[in-house]
Amino acid sequence: MLQSMTSFVKQLKQDYFLSYLYLYILILPWDVWKPQIGVFSTILLIWWLLVGKKRGYFKKLKELIKIPTIQALGVFFLYAFVSLLWSDNYNDAFNTFFRFFKYTLIIIPVFYTSLSPEHIKYALYTLSISLLFYALFSIGIYLEFYSVYDSTKTNPKGIMAYAIVTPYMVIATLFFTIFSFFTNKRKKVLFLVFAAISFFALFINNGRAAQLAFFLTLLSLSFLFRKELLNNLTALLSFFLILMLSIILLYNFNKLDRFINAFSELQNPQEKNFAGSWGKREYLLFAAGQIIKKHPILGIGVGDNIDALKQYENTHPSEADYLRTFHNQHLDILTRFGIIGYLLFIIPFILLLYKLRTNKLYFLLAFSFFSVTFFDSLGDIILLIKPYNNLFILLFILFCIIAYQKKDPDKLQSFFN
Repeated sequence: MLQSMTSFVKQLKQDYFLSYLYLYILILPWDVWKPQIGVFSTILLIWWLLVGKKRGYFKKLKELIKIPTIQALGVFFLYAFVSLLWSDNYNDAFNTFFRFFKYTLIIIPVFYTSLSPEHIKYALYTLSISLLFYALFSIGIYLEFYSVYDSTKTNPKGIMAYAIVTPYMVIATLFFTIFSFFTNKRKKVLFLVFAAISFFALFINNGRAAQLAFFLTLLSLSFLFRKELLNNLTALLSFFLILMLSIILLYNFNKLDRFINAFSELQNPQEKNFAGSWGKREYLLFAAGQIIKKHPILGIGVGDNIDALKQYENTHPSEADYLRTFHNQHLDILTRFGIIGYLLFIIPFILLLYKLRTNKLYFLLAFSFFSVTFFDSLGDIILLIKPYNNLFILLFILFCIIAYQKKDPDKLQSFFN
C-alpha cells in the first residue's frame, strides 16, 4: 500500500497533466463559481490537445468509439438530436438538455484516453475525498461553526441545493463502506470513519429523495447479494445496524416528521388540490401521464415537454402550477423522448454493469452510484442539475475504463490490500 502510494505521488510530480486530471476530479463536485466547470474544462481540453499526439491519446479514440456502452450512449444523444424534428421549442431544447450535457464531449474522450485502469482507484478516492470534504463543510454549518449564504442548522446544505448535497453524502457513505471491504484492517478503520462522517452528514440534510435512495439502494444490494448476506452474520448484523441507526438519526435530527408529513400529503389524491412538496409531485405525475399518453413512443420532443406541462396547468389549475419541471428525471425523459428514448438512455448503463459483473469491487461501486441516481431521480431532475450531471458522466467513463481497457488484475487490487 505505502509503496503503491509513493509511486503514485512520484508520478504526479513528474506528470503535471495527470495531476491536473486529479485536480479536475477533486473540484468537480463543487459549484463555487458559475463559470467553474467551463474554465477548468477548457483548460483540460486545450492541454489534452497539446499533449495528445505525443502521448498517443488520439490513437485511443479509435478504441473508444468501439466500446458498446459508448456506442449506446451515442445512439441516445443522436436520438435526442433527431427528436428536434418533432419539436417546436428549439430554444428550450438547447438551453436545457443539450446545455447540461455539453461537457460530455470533453470528459469522455479526455479521461478515457488519459487514464489507465491502474489510475481509476486513485480517481475514485479523489472523488470520494472531495465528497467527504463537503460532508465536513456541511457538518460545520450544522454545528454553527460558521454561516454560509442561506444555510442553517436545520438545512446545512452549504453553497449548493440539498437536492445535490444529500446524494453526495449517500455516494460517499456507500463508496467508503465498499472500500473498507477491500482493504487491510488498518485502512478499513479509516474508511469506516470517513463513511460514518458522510453518514452523519446524510441525515442532517433535507434531501428526502436521496435519503430514500439510500434505503432503496441498501435493499437492492442486500437482494443482489442475499446469499452472501445470509451466510455472513457480521454483514447481516451490520445491515440491520445501519437501518436502525438511520431511523434513529432521522428521528433525532427531526427529519422523520418530514417523511410522515410527505406521506400524509399523498392521501386522497385530487387533480386540483395538491398539498405540500410531495402533493405537487403527485400533480406532476398526473400531468406527465397525460403527455405520455398522447406521445408514448417517441415523446413530445426534446424541447416541448415543459410547454406541454404549462398547457396542462392552464386547463388543470392547482396550487402546484408554479412548478416548471417535472421534479422527476424519469418523467422528464419519458415526456421528452418517449419509451424508445427512455430505453435508449438506460441501455448504456445496463451494459456497463453487466460488463463489470465479474469485478466485485467496481461492480459494487458502479451499481451503488447508478442505483442512488436512479432512485433519487424519482424525486428530482438530478441529471439536469450541475454539477451532478458532470459527475454522472465522469463516473460513467471511469467505470468504462475499468470495464473495457486492458488491465492487470494484480495491479488493480494491490492498492486495496
